[in-house]
Parts: sequence; structure tokens; C-alpha cells
Amino acid sequence: MREGFAAAFLPKNIAQALANAPSAGHFGPPQYPADLNQNVPVVLYRTETGFFNGASDPNPGGIVPALPSTPQFPALRGFNSAGSSDQGTRAYLNFSGVPLGLTLYVPVTVPLLSGETANLNQQTGIAVLVATDANGAGPFTPVTGNAQGVAALSSTSGSAIAVYEVLYGDPSSRETIAVPVTAAYAAGALLGVTSSDQIRIQTGLAPFSLNNVAGDSTVPVTRFAPQSASQPAFLFRACSQPDLTLAMTNTGSFAPSGTGTFTLTAQNAGDTPTSGSVTLAGNLPPGLTATALSGNGWSCTLGSLSCTRSDALVAGASYPPVSLSVAVAPNASGTVANAATIAGGGETLTFNDSASNIVNITPVQPITVGTNTVGLKFEVDGTSFTSAQTFQWGTGTAHTISSDATQTLSGTSYFFTRWSDSGAESHTVTVGSAAAAYTATFGSAASTISCVATAGVPPIVRAEGRTEEVGDLILNCTWRDPDAGGCPRSPG
Repeated sequence: MREGFAAAFLPKNIAQALANAPSAGHFGPPQYPADLNQNVPVVLYRTETGFFNGASDPNPGGIVPALPSTPQFPALRGFNSAGSSDQGTRAYLNFSGVPLGLTLYVPVTVPLLSGETANLNQQTGIAVLVATDANGAGPFTPVTGNAQGVAALSSTSGSAIAVYEVLYGDPSSRETIAVPVTAAYAAGALLGVTSSDQIRIQTGLAPFSLNNVAGDSTVPVTRFAPQSASQPAFLFRACSQPDLTLAMTNTGSFAPSGTGTFTLTAQNAGDTPTSGSVTLAGNLPPGLTATALSGNGWSCTLGSLSCTRSDALVAGASYPPVSLSVAVAPNASGTVANAATIAGGGETLTFNDSASNIVNITPVQPITVGTNTVGLKFEVDGTSFTSAQTFQWGTGTAHTISSDATQTLSGTSYFFTRWSDSGAESHTVTVGSAAAAYTATFGSAASTISCVATAGVPPIVRAEGRTEEVGDLILNCTWRDPDAGGCPRSPG
């Protein structure tokens, strides 16, 4: 950045200029002394404001007496409430289009170089990297760099800003600030970036604001109109090379003593075809045993859990998937992770050559569902059955069992009375940590009903197999299915 006229780059006030002036060609640390009054008429201070209102003087006294607290400047455009500058001239570099995974670095101090012929490119001042808000405003807070004297810029949504404050300048010469910028990124961090992407830079003076009222305390002093033009700072060029990646999915129950299948797919995420042999290798966790390994065009060995091929894979394409079938050990439980890697093909980017897939092995319990009379219909999760069924259901899973209220079997009418867990005609059961059985009980017209009363009063009989209370009488009613010939059984 080059100033258009002498004294365009100015420190905050005279205290800054004196304290940070070069001594024997050397600059001291970037300190920021207390403000000094600038209130002597006709004095050219060559600082950012040129005047200092006593009413807003944060440091009265000093080498020049403070102004009275009464306003000394006219109210026009707020001059009566204007005071010391919040900062010296600040130059900013605003970056846009910074991709995720890339970090920009800038020096914490930069020299001001003379543009005059007599001392061209000689250091005449210094500017310091400061922490500011998004508009370049804020108190003077130098940024601490690393051992090399550079600091990383924080990037938000692809934008980053570097702001430098002038601590000393030569008011009699034109000066230039040159800021070297370094872009750093890890291998493979910019795989999503294309040659049409670019980081753009916008430069100007900070802080920037369109508010031009001198006495407005909500905006910093001084301030500058924001810039809108930008230019490319960094262009991207794709590296021509293959890059193999691997993805893994699974299907199956993965229950103890059950089975499951992993599907592995290798893709060329680079921009050139692969060359040479490609090897896919698996690594099963304890509790899983490989039973089959195959893939179209792959040469696979089950014992070593590896597959190879040598045909070229064009950029963006995928090889046919590899299928790995496994058996789950009877005592397996909990969460296990299967891992695999892909290698070869002439690639050099290996950070994305592995894949893993986590499966949860859920314990199963034998759950039997049926009726008290073979041939009567019941439903489990919407499927009808007429004989008892034993299911292997995972612990914690929910299932629906139901039965019709009335049914006819071999000419005999049956009516539903209850489930063995006392559930409704249709209800949901949740699998616990042990085996369980659910039986639907039916009665028929040929069932024997037996009621025993505690007194010789004619009882009220209900063929529902339950206790009835009639006044002070307790009736215990039970029933029994007919015998094989359809005749009622005797009570008992």
C-alpha cells in the first residue's frame, strides 16, 4: 500500500511519534505510550487528529496543560465533542474466498519504506499487526507472533482480515507498506478446490465506516470510507495425480451367532488415472470371522483379507465394490469397528486411504408366541401364524402381537380371553434380557365353567375365568377346554 501524499500515514498522536522514532536506524519494541495533549494553537503536530479536546482528555496534564473542560470547538458536525484519535492510521488487508483447510500468515511488524528518491526504499517508520473487530476498529492490542515473527489470521466463512497500525512515520516523505502473505495447508486439505477458485484481497485504510459525523461516539476516530474493489491474491492450480479413497457400508443383523456383510468401494478422487497395482486390505475386529470375500475384477484371498487388481481407474470413477461376508461369534456383544485400507495406483496422497465401519452387536433372546389351541390364528408384527413360533429378537426391540376376538376352527367357535402377559387383544411387547413366551388363551362353547360360591345363593356366572364379587359372595370361576372328542371335561 502506498500513500498518495506525504503524511498520509500518521501515528495516533505526538507521544507515539516521539516514543517510536528510530534511534541510530533501529526501532524499539511496538509500545503504545499514553496520550499527550495536542492543544497548542498553530502547532502542526503531524498526527492523526491535530487537536485534542480537553473535555475528552483521558490523560490531563503532561508537558502541555490540559484544556478546560468547556467545549473549545463549534458544535457543527459534532466538533465540540471530538477528541483524541482512537488509533493512528491503520492499513488493512481483507481476504475473501479463503478455503477451509488453508491458513494465511502475515508478519507482526512491517516497515514503512520511503518513496523519495534521496532515500528510496529506506525504512522511515513501522506498523504493527493489531487485533481489531471486523471493521478494523478497536483499542491498540498488538498481536503476538511465533518465533519467526509471523501470526496466523483467523478465517470465518472464507474471510480473514489483517490490520496494521502505524506507530511511526516520516511526515516529510511518501511511504509504502509492503506486507508479505503466506498461504499454508496440509496435504489433501484443498481437494475440493478447483482452478476457478481464488483468494481475493482488498486493501485500504482502517477502521472503515460511512458515518462522517465527528462527534458520534459509536464510531472510531479516525475512520475511512470502506473500499469495494478487490483483486486476486492467490490462484489455485490442481495437482495432476491419482488419489484413491475408500468407503465402507454394512448390511445384516450382526447379532450373536448371526451374519453380516461389509461393502467396500474404492474411488479415484484425483484428476489423473491410476497406474500399477492396487491393493485393498481388511482388518476384522474380534468377534467377527470372514466367511467370503469377492468383487468383480478383483483377485481376493480370504485368509489374508486382501484383494488386488491392476487395471487403471480414471479420475472420478470407482472400482466395482468388494463384498466381505462375516459370521458373528455367539458371545459377541457391544460395538465393534471394522477397518480397511486401499493403496497403490501411483498415488502419493495417503491421508484418505482408510475406511472404518462401526456395527452394534445386539444380544438376542428366544421369544415364543402361540395360542393354547393349535390351529387358531395369531399375528406377530403383521404376519399371521396358526402354530407356535419362536423368534430371535434383539434385546430392547419392540414387537406387536395380536389375535382376533372370535375364531372358528373345525366347526367350533372360539373366543379370545387373554394373553399370558395380561396384555390387550393387540399390544406391543418389548424384549428383555431373557427368553420369554406369550400365549393367547381362547375359550369355546364346549368349555366347562365351574363356579364355587361361599354361600348357597345362586351365583352370577361369567365364563371369563375370573373372580366375581356379588354382594358379600366371592365366586371363583374357572373353565377347561373340551377333551379330544369335543366333550366337556369335569371341573378340576
